[in-house]
Amino acid sequence: MRTWLAGIIPHITFVSSSPQTKDQNATVTFRFAVQPEHSNGFGNLHGGCNSTLFDFCTSAVLGMVNKPGFFFWLGVSRQLNVTYLKPVPVGESVLIESELVHIGKRMAHIKGRMRSERNGVLLCTCEHDKVNTDTNML
Repeated sequence: MRTWLAGIIPHITFVSSSPQTKDQNATVTFRFAVQPEHSNGFGNLHGGCNSTLFDFCTSAVLGMVNKPGFFFWLGVSRQLNVTYLKPVPVGESVLIESELVHIGKRMAHIKGRMRSERNGVLLCTCEHDKVNTDTNML
């Protein structure tokens, strides 16, 4: 049996990242090519697929700062809020930018933005709150 994420991962590619510094938040950017199997009945990216993409891509930015006992397993979602601004049609290539806005001992706050790779138009945004579940942290 193929999982939902297994149908998405092959279409995600790493683009760039920047580390956390005292003056800059950690960021990571991925490219995603929307396939027919990711669409809704209108030929656009399905909202559930969109949320899954944001969950995966925004969690990945924690890999820029994690270590044993500190988001080593990237935590679990506490809240994932997606705002859909424009439809994303099948065939569109998008850039998913994730920014680690805040991280503490137990929680992290991450923002995500999905833009058309073709023209840079903002298509949707998200806010993702994660909880550290590392057992040696508790």
